[in-house]
Amino acid sequence: MKKVALIMIVLTIFLLANLASASSFFEIVNVSPIKMIPNSETNFTVTVKGLGSKGGYVDLVFKNLSAKLSVVQNEGAKYIFSGATSSLNGTIKAGDVALGNYIFEMGLSAKGSPYNWRKAYIVVEPEEEKKAELDGKKKEDILTLPTANNTTSSNKAKETPGVGITIAIAAILITARRIRS
Repeated sequence: MKKVALIMIVLTIFLLANLASASSFFEIVNVSPIKMIPNSETNFTVTVKGLGSKGGYVDLVFKNLSAKLSVVQNEGAKYIFSGATSSLNGTIKAGDVALGNYIFEMGLSAKGSPYNWRKAYIVVEPEEEKKAELDGKKKEDILTLPTANNTTSSNKAKETPGVGITIAIAAILITARRIRS
């Protein structure tokens, strides 16, 4: 009778471990380059992929934006299915900001999913009339986008985070100790 009860407990733990491993996990695959001039607005696109075992509503969050840069329009939460890739759009506004390269972080907010942050680059360029004046200056003074690719360079597949395997290993260890004693 004790062995039957023990087997039922172990099977229940395995069932719970399987349910716990069903999780939401999303990754930012790509952020479009953002080029703009001072006192203007521009659109950008963020490509998101669902890597978890279930989908969910995903929204963009931002941090470390410069004081004169702000996100003025975000399309809001969008449902992304497991294994699917989708695009989220937004609009960023530059105030009276100096010319240069700016970096901020863009993340994903979704229920049950850890935050996933990605650096985004903004290049604030001079207006077209002023660009002609800069053509005579040194090439180092002309601003360009960073050459590094905006995607992760790892070739290995990302695993879905979950506690299922930890619970399963703990159940096996507990069962092995009980059987020995």
